[in-house]
Amino acid sequence: MSRGERRRRPSRWARLSTPPEHAWPEGVIHHGLRVVLILGVALLTTVLFPPESRVSVQAYPVGTVVDEQVVAQIPFEVPLGADAIAEAEAEARASTPPTFDRRDSAVDSMGARLDRFFGRLDEAAQQPDAEAQIGRVLSTVSQPTEAQRRALLDDDVRGVLRRAADDAVRRLLDMGVADNRDLDEAATGRLVVRPEGGGSDAERTVSRDAVLSGTEFYTRAEDLLPSGTSPDIAEILRLALINHMEYSLVLNRTETANDRAQSIGAVRTTGRDVLPGEAIVRANERITSESARTIEAYEDALREQGLLEEEAGVGWAAYFGAGLLNLALLMVFGLLVYFFRRELYTNLRWIVLLTVLV
Repeated sequence: MSRGERRRRPSRWARLSTPPEHAWPEGVIHHGLRVVLILGVALLTTVLFPPESRVSVQAYPVGTVVDEQVVAQIPFEVPLGADAIAEAEAEARASTPPTFDRRDSAVDSMGARLDRFFGRLDEAAQQPDAEAQIGRVLSTVSQPTEAQRRALLDDDVRGVLRRAADDAVRRLLDMGVADNRDLDEAATGRLVVRPEGGGSDAERTVSRDAVLSGTEFYTRAEDLLPSGTSPDIAEILRLALINHMEYSLVLNRTETANDRAQSIGAVRTTGRDVLPGEAIVRANERITSESARTIEAYEDALREQGLLEEEAGVGWAAYFGAGLLNLALLMVFGLLVYFFRRELYTNLRWIVLLTVLV
């Protein structure tokens, strides 16, 4: 080959920097070389800038001293301890007033039952063996004493008892009387009363002091007796009321349980928020139960986000994903150069320079 022919023959750089005339093999070589450059840059970028390494968390027993500071890499919440959650749930339960259903029919029903009881006493007092018959009627409520049987032979005594019982039902029961055990649920000093036949819109909150317990009802009923009434007669009134009692306020256990479950469900189970860069445990500090719980919460948060290093090193999947991301970004850049800077794409020297700059 003469020197002139060598001069006229284009250099290798020039051949690779001219648009190909044919798809094979010139086109494959022309475009393939540029694709190889992109693949090489993507691979080199992935190696030099590896995917985010996972974080290892060392478990420290309570009471030990750490030799290095533990700093949070991600934000997370520290849950409350079991004792603190139980205490908060107990407070939420106690702060929820119980719901009582009002039974207005209890006044008429209890009054009718007492009328029948005193009616049987009146009938027994008219029998030849009145004292024995009165004893049989009284035995339905308690074991009567001889003094009580003799006292009820007197029509005036029976009338006093009937009037006192009727006043107790009409005046006191209508105020609202509930079982002592049900009222023990009103730890807040308040309770919700739902009228008979009314919906939730008709509910109202009343003070515990505005409602009588069974014990308070019986005590105030005895106060309705005339002064100077013997204890035996007062005891008959108490026993008659106890055995014929119908509470005008009845605890609605289903509604109360639902309300308390809702209050307990609203209890916050996290104690505090930890921000990135915040020291969880400082160097040379002793591990407490609180700091141990914080480290455990940090470990759970890292595991949930897939950042906890449970095995040494970074997995191949992380490298593959990072390589794909780098390749996609570089391919988009290469397509922009191909479509909008064709002269730059065609010139191999410029492409190589651009690759080195990247």
